[in-house]
Amino acid sequence: LKQSHVKVVFRNQTMDWIGIRRAERIAQLILILSAFASVIYAYINEWFPYTTFGMVGGFGVASLISVPDWPWFNMHPVGWHTAIDPDKVAKHYQELQRKKDKKSKKQENVKKDKPKKKTK
Repeated sequence: LKQSHVKVVFRNQTMDWIGIRRAERIAQLILILSAFASVIYAYINEWFPYTTFGMVGGFGVASLISVPDWPWFNMHPVGWHTAIDPDKVAKHYQELQRKKDKKSKKQENVKKDKPKKKTK
C-alpha cells in the first residue's frame, strides 16, 4: 500500500456512538467464538494450553478488528449542535424567574387570606 492509500483509510476521524457499539459487539462475539472453539479443540486433543492459545489468538483478532477507527465504524457521525443565542437564553431565564415570582406572590396571597384558627 502506498502512503496516500493509508491516509485515505486512516484520515482524521473518530468512531461514532453506533460504531463504538458495533466494535464492542464484534469483539465480544469474536472472543466468545474463540473461547468455544479453543475449549472444544483442547478437549478433543486433551491438552488444556490450547484453550489459552486460542483465547490469545481471539483477543488479537478482536483487537485488530475493533480497536482501529475503520471507516465502517464511522458511518453515523455526530454533528455539532447549533450555536446558542445568549439573548434567547437570557430571555428564557427571565421568563422562568417571572413565573417563579408570580407563583410565590400567589402563595403569599393565599396565606394572607387564610383565616387563623382559634386556639383554646
